[in-house]
Amino acid sequence: MRTVILAVFVVSLVALAPSAHAVNFTCNPVNVASFGNRVHVKCAPGDGAIVFFAVSTTNPGVAQRFTDIAVAALVNNKSLLIQFDPANTTGPSFGCALDNCRPAASIFINK
Repeated sequence: MRTVILAVFVVSLVALAPSAHAVNFTCNPVNVASFGNRVHVKCAPGDGAIVFFAVSTTNPGVAQRFTDIAVAALVNNKSLLIQFDPANTTGPSFGCALDNCRPAASIFINK
C-alpha cells in the first residue's frame, strides 16, 4: 500500500483581511511573469476583461511566494483560486493595468 501526501499551498498576500468586496476566481494559468515592479499570472479564460492578477515586488517575500505558487500550478497543470477585489484600482502604481489586471489578495493552488 502506498501513502500519498498532498500538499496544499495557500498564501495570504495582504496583512489585513480581504475587502468585503473580495471575490474568488478560478484561474487556469497560462503565463507567469516577473518584472521589476510586479509579478503576475495570466489566466485563460479571465474574469471578463481581467486576465492578469498581480502583486507588487515591494515585499520580495510575498512576491516570491506568489510566483512559487503560480509556477507550481502552471507546470503541474493545476488551477489556482485567486481572491481579489474587482474594485481595487491600486494596481497601476506597480504596473497592473486597470483594463486587464487586478491586485491579488491571496492565491491558492487547487488539486
